[in-house]
Amino acid sequence: MEHPKASVLEGGLDDIRCSPPDHGRVDLIVRRPAENAREVLAEARLDRAEGLVGDTWRVRPSNLTRDRSPHPSMQLTLMNCRVAALVAGGDERRQLAGDQLYVDLDLSEANLPPGTRLALGSAVIEISDKPHRGCQKFAERFGQEALKFVNSPVGRELRLRGVNARVVATGTVRVGDAIRKRPAEQSSRRPSARTPVRQRARRWFASRRPLPSSNTAFATAPLLTRRSMDQEVFCAQLNVSTPKYPGAAVPAGRHGQASAR
Repeated sequence: MEHPKASVLEGGLDDIRCSPPDHGRVDLIVRRPAENAREVLAEARLDRAEGLVGDTWRVRPSNLTRDRSPHPSMQLTLMNCRVAALVAGGDERRQLAGDQLYVDLDLSEANLPPGTRLALGSAVIEISDKPHRGCQKFAERFGQEALKFVNSPVGRELRLRGVNARVVATGTVRVGDAIRKRPAEQSSRRPSARTPVRQRARRWFASRRPLPSSNTAFATAPLLTRRSMDQEVFCAQLNVSTPKYPGAAVPAGRHGQASAR
């Protein structure tokens, strides 16, 4: 079969760049039950542990893990359906690329930075930071010009070969399902109760108005200890109760610093 020439591939870039940045669509679903085998599906189950259920990801070794087990951030690969049709010379051979999900969506890193989550059907996946590159098998199926095309600087910028992803919410995806972007997850860790008292005091000062001039020494003290400042002021500023009995010591934390728990 004659493969597309470089001029034809480059001529398709304008159409590829018109891919929607959000609210895309699932165009093709492919399962790989064995090496070099392809099953085109109308729907598939995406599972957090298995990836696309029935696919061979779980038995494919990875050079990126110490024990060569399947890489958890590479459960799925997505390819732009416009790119797949361009390099394959039509829709009939595009599944040979070896990806599971072919989508009408802008897959560039500028649009989908690592950590971006996509909702497809009832499943949610997360874009990986592991690059997806064209290999010799890709060249055998679509030609050397196609391999150079997807691995070129512009090809890497637009991720023409596709992206790796992992499943973060199990669900079902069907051909024609809409694809919706979600913001990258951000951890919301609460401050630890064991945070050193000096750090907690600095955070308190940064979040409130300056202390009166009479408390300048307190505000500028490099180390808060019960020996260097008034006990009542210290307790009030750190939002802890003053000892009930006169002369009682403020509870000490690590390294002799007063505890603000």
